[in-house]
Amino acid sequence: MNKPTRSQQDETVNHHSNQLENDLERLGSLQLNLPGADLSGANFKGKDLSYSQLPGANLRNTNFKGANLTGVNFFNANLQGATLTRSQLNNANLEQADVRNADLQNAQLTEACLRGSILNYSTLFRANLTGANLEGASLLETNVSGAILRGAILTGANLAHAELGDADLTNADLSHANLAKCELLNTNLSGANLENTILSRGLNHCQKVYSNHKISEWQGMRFRSQTEIKIAKALEERGLLYCPNSLVRLGNYHKSFEVDFIVCYPTRMGWRWAVLEVDGYWHLPEKRAKEHERERLFEHSGVRVHRFDANLCEQDSHSVVSELMDLMSH
Repeated sequence: MNKPTRSQQDETVNHHSNQLENDLERLGSLQLNLPGADLSGANFKGKDLSYSQLPGANLRNTNFKGANLTGVNFFNANLQGATLTRSQLNNANLEQADVRNADLQNAQLTEACLRGSILNYSTLFRANLTGANLEGASLLETNVSGAILRGAILTGANLAHAELGDADLTNADLSHANLAKCELLNTNLSGANLENTILSRGLNHCQKVYSNHKISEWQGMRFRSQTEIKIAKALEERGLLYCPNSLVRLGNYHKSFEVDFIVCYPTRMGWRWAVLEVDGYWHLPEKRAKEHERERLFEHSGVRVHRFDANLCEQDSHSVVSELMDLMSH
């Protein structure tokens, strides 16, 4: 028997895809059981395929826009270039699936399993991945901005160069994940596990991104809070030179320190430098001894540290800056 040609194979695949599409049109929904099937390029837009079995299937460039894919088994499937916009993928199994260059904008992936999946260069803009398991997944240069990942598991995931701006990662597990050169503007990391997480320098050469802070931006500079931005605006209006959230070195102490603001002010006695610290709820009494030691090191270098309560900075930033200037003048 002669082996089918490539064109004959393609015709067979197209025939099966067309037959499935016709069946779906007639029945409204189908629970497929087609492991390893070639359904590349098929159109399942808006269809109900919930709880279908498609492990190892070739679904490259398939259109699932708005489809109900709840509980579908896509284990080790090829979904490269697939359109999954606004699709329902809650509790779906995408473990080890290849989902590169796919469009998952506004998709629902609550409690979905994406362990070891490849999502490089895909779009997850405003997708809902609450409680999803992305352990060991690759999201290189993936657009995850505005997505909800509350309680998601991202242990060991690769998110290098990914866009995470405005994403909600509350209580997510990012331990051992790679977030190098990620965009984290306005990302909510409250309660997130950042143990051994690889992070870029998040704020003007600062070393750490903290799970209880949300990064905000103003004038191309990054801040840990809107209160800091108010102080920056007040400093700007007074024409002062300042550096926000920068690392500084103190001579022979061989250690870098992060400060909220370094401020330079021209007084009658010449140029004066000072550090302005915004003391929020995280400045606990037990930390005061350590802070006092750091202040002593700064003053030994000729730089006085001035601390202001965060509530005062929030409510009357201009008075804070005026008081700082008065303190620096004496």
